[in-house]
Amino acid sequence: RCSRTERDGLPAAPLHVNGLIEELKNGYRLFHAGQFPEARAVFEDILTAVPLTVAHARSEAGECREMVEICREYITAIRLKVAIGECGEDPKRQMELGAYFTHQNLQPGHLLLALRLAMASAFKHKNFITAASFARRLLELPDISSEKNADLKLKAQKVLQKSEQMGSNEHALDYDERNPFAVDAADLVPIYRGSPEVTCPFCASHYQPRHANGLCATCNISQIGVETIGLVSQVAARR
Repeated sequence: RCSRTERDGLPAAPLHVNGLIEELKNGYRLFHAGQFPEARAVFEDILTAVPLTVAHARSEAGECREMVEICREYITAIRLKVAIGECGEDPKRQMELGAYFTHQNLQPGHLLLALRLAMASAFKHKNFITAASFARRLLELPDISSEKNADLKLKAQKVLQKSEQMGSNEHALDYDERNPFAVDAADLVPIYRGSPEVTCPFCASHYQPRHANGLCATCNISQIGVETIGLVSQVAARR
């Protein structure tokens, strides 16, 4: 005889949204502290837990979908950050990865970190036009005006002034900030708007078509490019 939980199709020990929200906050803290492997593990755990989470209202179902999107962005951001450190003496690839890092949908304080790193890398390698772009974006962030970021604000202003004076790039990058793009989660390269692509049906990570049918590198759950209805968070019945 089936229990009510089994008849309803719910996990025997369902997870709840509030617990995932606390885990997400922990992931943010680890990311901010620069503990990237630990942060990635937290975001991956959340992705694994979401399909087993019971939503008690449509708003909670929406929160589950939002958490999948957040985890996707942060896992990709961490992979980009780690890849920067693995480039060795390849300034072109370092700058490209840094640029893609700044286009992940991160919390404002974390975007500030990404822009600071990208700006410093571009300026160091004499891509002054690119460095100026990152400096402008930094100076447009609300957080840059806080007292704790005073030194960074001054540095960005100096980089912008010097870069505008130089007005040149030493390296040609596969990066066009004016052309919207998604990052290929397998190769960590841009897929510009209008280019062929396939996606993960669960976390919606983007891939070039040649990666179709492989395992998603972000969530390690779904097969790339397979057509499904995606994530369905069941709303638990009120008793």
